[in-house]
Amino acid sequence: MTSGTHQTDNAREWALASPWLWIALSFVLIALAVILRLLDRVWQVEWALLFPGFLAGATGVWIGLSRRGPDSSLEGLLPARRALLLLGLAMLFGGVFLALTACTILSIAGNSRIPWKPGSLVVVWIIAAPASAAAFRIAWRNLSGGQVRRAEETAALLASAGLLCVLACWAIEWDTIQLLIGSLAFVAFVASPLMLVTQPVRRAIVSIIVLIHFGGIITAVLATPPMPWISGQLWTRIYRPYLEFMYLVNAYHYYSPEPGPASYLWFRLIYLDENGDKHGEWYKVPEFDERERPKTSTSLEYNRLLALTENISHANPVSTSFDVVPDGKGKTKMVLSSAFEQRLKYSPSFEPAIGKQGPPAGSLLIPFHPLVAQPQQYMVPGQPVKELISSYAKHATRRRHSEHPEWQIHSAKIYKVKHIITQEGPFMKGYDPREPYFYLPYYFGQYDPDGKLLDPNSPFLYWLVPILEDGHKRNYDYARRHADDPRWVRDPVTKEWIEWPDPN
Repeated sequence: MTSGTHQTDNAREWALASPWLWIALSFVLIALAVILRLLDRVWQVEWALLFPGFLAGATGVWIGLSRRGPDSSLEGLLPARRALLLLGLAMLFGGVFLALTACTILSIAGNSRIPWKPGSLVVVWIIAAPASAAAFRIAWRNLSGGQVRRAEETAALLASAGLLCVLACWAIEWDTIQLLIGSLAFVAFVASPLMLVTQPVRRAIVSIIVLIHFGGIITAVLATPPMPWISGQLWTRIYRPYLEFMYLVNAYHYYSPEPGPASYLWFRLIYLDENGDKHGEWYKVPEFDERERPKTSTSLEYNRLLALTENISHANPVSTSFDVVPDGKGKTKMVLSSAFEQRLKYSPSFEPAIGKQGPPAGSLLIPFHPLVAQPQQYMVPGQPVKELISSYAKHATRRRHSEHPEWQIHSAKIYKVKHIITQEGPFMKGYDPREPYFYLPYYFGQYDPDGKLLDPNSPFLYWLVPILEDGHKRNYDYARRHADDPRWVRDPVTKEWIEWPDPN
């Protein structure tokens, strides 16, 4: 018995058995990575510090959570330092509660300075605010006694892990990794006050989180028209951001009666050389090789890329031919809509009326698709999809030119592409479903590296820029033509894209 106690005491006295040594080492390594990132050093050096920094932080949290017994390793601190630790926890939990409450109230009141929607903040408030308020009360009450229990130490460890993740986001350029680390920080900050509250409160909060999760799944199942009013309101105002983040939407809907067409993303990245001249390069998601096979390592990676493109496929066709406007005499009249009138002006078949002017000389003229109904050639995405497109643009414009990495990125033109599912008739007649004319590219705008739309008044914005075929099996890709790609015609013999003079 004495020997066992002696071995345990020696293990606690061993310096590497202290979780706070590992946490301190992690802070130092990640802070150095942030400094290198701010100094614009090579990213491999940053990762050489980030990876061991994350490893050290995870080791510290694992040691702290796996220790046995109610005693804290911080009992040996001076009373002033213990009081400082408890005061820090109280300020952290109290600040989280006040910040979440203020942001939620301001967002519901319609304050545009709050970047989060009311529904998202309500869910986050329910998950984190009550636990933070209860933990603040306990930490403030224990401040007078100055006793640091095992619960306080565990809460401080998880809060430190959350701060580590927040600090690491400053040293990482990749959006996906930032999102992952930000999610880990959120989990750490939510779990930290749960370590401090009493067991009944902890069970109640975890039960509420479970109910919110499964309530969202039920909403995802019922959120397909026709749907109950309450399901639509919960889906639109509360659950949609959470379900889309967890990707619990598409998997809970039925593919009936037939699956829809696949969606792709085409980016025309525009670079500036040393002389300021523009050069374009295609980046497609997902990418295919010259034999039209996906350039992905596994089928799972390909399916995940398709899921990424499906997030911006929620755009409904709108009637663009006519608008109903007042005629000034108390009645209404139908006139050509401004969107259709502008698009019609930049088509080869446009004939200006007497007294009207056509497009400026040298303008790009793109025909309508002869086999697609006109309302289906104009699709305006909703605001959530526009925000995603802006985010995709910021991500895509970080790519360097494949042959000239020193060139500066200027902008990116984005095309959302629908791949039509070939019917049995054309397929039995020998039509390859991978032929270009089975793709419908919609122009979604030109964006700068900050994700700002540069051409909101473009006559082709949100319009179909078709891929057509003539009687010689020659394909004319007007998406390429619109993107200033000189190789916009596909030779029927070589199956290669070749340069072609402008027919206009």
